[in-house]
Amino acid sequence: MRNENDFGFDLEFLSEEEIEQMIDNVVLDIGKKIQEQESQPHIINPKRMREFSVAFNALKVADKYNEWSLTYELHDTFSSVGTISIESDDIVFDSPEKVAIAYKLASNVDIYPLTSGKVKIDFTFYGITLPIGDNQDV
Repeated sequence: MRNENDFGFDLEFLSEEEIEQMIDNVVLDIGKKIQEQESQPHIINPKRMREFSVAFNALKVADKYNEWSLTYELHDTFSSVGTISIESDDIVFDSPEKVAIAYKLASNVDIYPLTSGKVKIDFTFYGITLPIGDNQDV
């Protein structure tokens, strides 16, 4: 039985240290590519920013009793990423259809407990900005 990964490398005769070094090199290469992309000038992606704004406003409407802490961050970890966060002791959706709008527009949604006893939901949006010269449709 061969021990081959997706890259076609035969790992059967490699030591654990060699495999770890190979994985480290892949991670470092990905980091360099991200760094190169982030160092390029970017422009706002109007379609994605509009979706971000629609999602934020939908979540504001969904919290009709102002029970949540609703915040947003743009360009925090990467220039092309935006996040809308809800934080509360209990998150009750009075208007689930409004929350569904944000859910559908987001690239990723994470729900997790905080050490403070509160619950947090992050709606992450990729593609808020695009590198200049990127051939993607805006």
